[in-house]
Amino acid sequence: MFEIDVVSSVEIENFHDDCDDSHELPHDQDAKVDYKVFDSCDFYMNHVQDFAIQQILRFFSDKELHCGGKIPHSLLSNPKRVNLVINLDLDSSVKIFYDHSEKLISEDDLAKSKRTGEASWDIIIVNEVLRLLSTSGIPQQFSGGMLLIYLELVKGYDIKL
Repeated sequence: MFEIDVVSSVEIENFHDDCDDSHELPHDQDAKVDYKVFDSCDFYMNHVQDFAIQQILRFFSDKELHCGGKIPHSLLSNPKRVNLVINLDLDSSVKIFYDHSEKLISEDDLAKSKRTGEASWDIIIVNEVLRLLSTSGIPQQFSGGMLLIYLELVKGYDIKL
């Protein structure tokens, strides 16, 4: 079982002070966010796993497994899932889910979506989970892995990771 150190607000405020920002580029709204920017930050690199576990446990504390019952901490703090949260970006996780759900969308679903102009269920569920992650205060760099864990454990999709 993992021990989780609570990160104080002072440590979080000082988070950016420890980072070498000599590699920063001017702000460009169309630029893609590169999460590797944190590689030079000692605080982040030394605490990312603990912080990720803390965020996972906090987010899923009130969620239940798709088949019922509380989600065991051992499932949530599994090294495979923690590594997903730390290393998987949002674009990749959405692509993984859409590749998986593509096999599950019926012709009727696609026809209805085209006829009505509404999004198909896979797009709707991804948007709902991303909104939930955002309103729960999950850091954006963790949302890719958290999305897939939520879809797997809470919604019951058998996503092969």
